[in-house]
Parts: sequence; structure tokens; C-alpha cells
Amino acid sequence: MYLSVAVLVLSCLALGTQGEEVCGPLEKIKVQHQWASAYRGDHDRLKMSTLVWKDFFAHHPEERARFERVHSDDIYSGDFRAHMVRVFAGFDLLIGVLNQDEIFKSAMIHYTKMHNDLGVKTEIVLEFGKSIARVLPDFIDGKPDITAWRPCFKLIAAGVSE
Repeated sequence: MYLSVAVLVLSCLALGTQGEEVCGPLEKIKVQHQWASAYRGDHDRLKMSTLVWKDFFAHHPEERARFERVHSDDIYSGDFRAHMVRVFAGFDLLIGVLNQDEIFKSAMIHYTKMHNDLGVKTEIVLEFGKSIARVLPDFIDGKPDITAWRPCFKLIAAGVSE
């Protein structure tokens, strides 16, 4: 009996490592928990979003032009800070409803239309996600669970820019 259980467990592990990463129920909970830890207070929210945008523009300076209407030349301006708050509020909402399919799909329809109207492609949203991933460890205890974050962020990125 123990041999059968061991074979079953090893088979499941082998299949799991060979399969594609998924944003399943456990991954969604992990992402939500780590995000809640990082994005907890007003001060941390503004600090984190500022660092993410600084990182994003450092890696993609050409993207500043896309955000000229909100004064991307000065990320400390009121207009750009308001933009940062809006972007991260949307991201917070999407992470918060990852495990509520109907609400998540409805929110994604809204963000997809908005990003399509702005000409935002999935690739650049994924690049923004890399900036979040580089900044996130400074705001949580321990390391982000990349095996949970990667597929869940891909789900969000694909949805907001289909």
C-alpha cells in the first residue's frame, strides 16, 4: 500500500513538473496573500508603485511617450501619481477577484477595452509585470512565489490586452 501511495505521489509530482504552469486555486491564494502583504498601507502603495514605474521606465524608456498625457516626464507630478494610483487600484482589484471567475471576467472585459483603445499590447503588460516582480521582494517577507505569480500575471496580462 505504501508503495502504491509513493508511486502515485511521484507520478503526480512528475506530471506537475512537466506540465505548463497554471494559475489554479492554490496559486491564486498565494498571489492574493503576497499582494495583500506588499500593498497594505497608503505609504507602501505609493512607494511601491513609484519604484515599479521607475523600474519600468528604466527598462523601457520609449514607453514614457505613451504616458505623456499624465506627465510621465515627472513621475512625482500629481497627474502621474494619480495615474499610478489608478493603475495599481486596477491591479489590486484584479488580484483580489482572481478566484471569483464571474467578477474577474467582467473586470477583464473593462480593462481589455480600455487597453485596446490605448494600443497596449500583452508584451508590454508582461514587461510591466517584470518590473513588479523586481520590486515586490522589497515589500513582502520572503521571496515571491514565482511559480504562482508568473501564470497568474500572464492571465491578467493576456486579459487586459487581448
